Amino acid sequence: MQHYALKALLGNLIIRAPLHNPSLILDIGCGTGPVTRELGALYPSAHSIYGIDLSPVPPTSTDASLPNVSFICSDARKLIGLDPRLPTGTADFIFNRLLLCGMTDWPGYVRDVFKMLKPGGWVEMQDFEEMFYLRGEKMDGEKKWRWLREFRRGARGKGMDLDCGRNMRGYMLDAGFVDVDARQFVVAVLEGSGYARDGGGLGVGDW
Repeated sequence: MQHYALKALLGNLIIRAPLHNPSLILDIGCGTGPVTRELGALYPSAHSIYGIDLSPVPPTSTDASLPNVSFICSDARKLIGLDPRLPTGTADFIFNRLLLCGMTDWPGYVRDVFKMLKPGGWVEMQDFEEMFYLRGEKMDGEKKWRWLREFRRGARGKGMDLDCGRNMRGYMLDAGFVDVDARQFVVAVLEGSGYARDGGGLGVGDW
């Protein structure tokens, strides 16, 4: 459900990077593998498409039709440059989505991704800013939103950046990326807010 909601948010696209005949694609933090499998269907001529996750990816009935797709159960940062399947400087495209609650070192991670990418390759990082707004104002100052302040405080204590979606461009520039294009999408949570229909966003009620 989450995968299809985010796909709808992007105009029924899973990625926006302009790929041309990629050979090696990585989907880091692939979860149950929906993006990995869709990339396999979109780019059947790619030599290898790896979905990497800390948990095993359950098989599906479509796996036999995607011979270039495979899954690795491991920490991607421990594989890059060390696993023979993932030598540095070889990936045409690296994708990740919703790592905000599982990442405690964004600068280091983005640097590792930069090392893995071949010259001219593409990276797409889709993540949230875990914040609620009303008429452009942050809601964490309101008394009834204390839970949000405490949630963010606890996450900071564990080294998480719940604003990683907003901060991603800076992380990428610091790592050495060029031509960084940051795009913002709105998820409306209040009925009748207008964002979902008029602002290019998605209404929670739609999913």
